[in-house]
Amino acid sequence: MRRRRGKRKNWEGFLKEKGFRVTHPRRLILDILHESRGTHPNAKEIYSRISKEYPEIGLTTIYRTLDVFEKLGLINKFEFGGKESRYEFASEEDHHHHLVCLHCGKVIEYADFIDNEVEFFGNIQDYLSRKYNFDIKEHRLIFYGLCSACKSKKKE
Repeated sequence: MRRRRGKRKNWEGFLKEKGFRVTHPRRLILDILHESRGTHPNAKEIYSRISKEYPEIGLTTIYRTLDVFEKLGLINKFEFGGKESRYEFASEEDHHHHLVCLHCGKVIEYADFIDNEVEFFGNIQDYLSRKYNFDIKEHRLIFYGLCSACKSKKKE
């Protein structure tokens, strides 16, 4: 997997190692993503939170920084079917899948895998690797449906 460690000193060192300065806006963006585990904020939500503390930052800087962080593997970018890409802090210890509500857009992280699931996905990954002579580094799985709140509203 192409993921980076989650502790601040690790990602700051990683950025320096790759030739990037550790600027205040970069720190703020990574802090927000690290603190937002499970909520998957979009660029505008990140901008809204940062601009309170750092009003001179622009939305373009947020997008550009998110793009750099994604390319470096510090964050993951998701297209959950909405208009805005959503982001999460990448972590090797936190492999999970997503459940996305088609009605309200709620995203639920799913990580409590049972043994059968781990074996099943391992078998699929091994099979595809052999069949296509393809070295799989990671996978993402997204289930789309209705959350419990939207499901209840549909019944009413």
